[in-house]
Amino acid sequence: MLDGIDLKVSPGDRLGIVGHNGSGKTTLLKVIAGILPPVHGTRTVAGSIAPVIAQGLGFEPDLPLRLNIKLGLAYSNRLNQHSPDLEEAILDFAELTEFADAPFQTLSSGMQARLTFATSLFQTPDILILDEVFATGDAHFVRKSQAAMMEHIERTPIVILVSHSASLISEVCDRCVLLDHGRMVEDGPTGKILDIYAKRYG
Repeated sequence: MLDGIDLKVSPGDRLGIVGHNGSGKTTLLKVIAGILPPVHGTRTVAGSIAPVIAQGLGFEPDLPLRLNIKLGLAYSNRLNQHSPDLEEAILDFAELTEFADAPFQTLSSGMQARLTFATSLFQTPDILILDEVFATGDAHFVRKSQAAMMEHIERTPIVILVSHSASLISEVCDRCVLLDHGRMVEDGPTGKILDIYAKRYG
């Protein structure tokens, strides 16, 4: 449960969120994305959000991949971006073209993660939310995904990233917050916050 979080993120920010397991990182991302409502306080967002948080979030198990791509876009309020060409580009990047008409639930967990990632990658949001985005997939797809996502990050106004990889946080983020048992205990430059995190929990 989150407790007393007071966080403002502005265009140009590349925000990293770090903390031990169970500190509230993913919960905070879900509140920001509008997936979970705040129990107390308010959430104010100006702009569209593309969350890459949970594998298959917003996807229907019984529907084919083509329809699920539309659902993924609709979930992020980006359905107006859908086109047959975009659909094919997403399937091609995810290396799932041959499964386009298969139900989502018939895919392996790795294949589901690839479709989730690719659907978010081909959106143009104002805010990109990433939770351990490179934790799933074979080495080839991870390398391809990292290169594509770095380009995506560069053209997105606001990026919020959760990762256990200090090197990735350092590469992407210029600001970082540290969570501890649902509370935001530090907020500052990435290098400083990662040093504090390593000393407290390393």
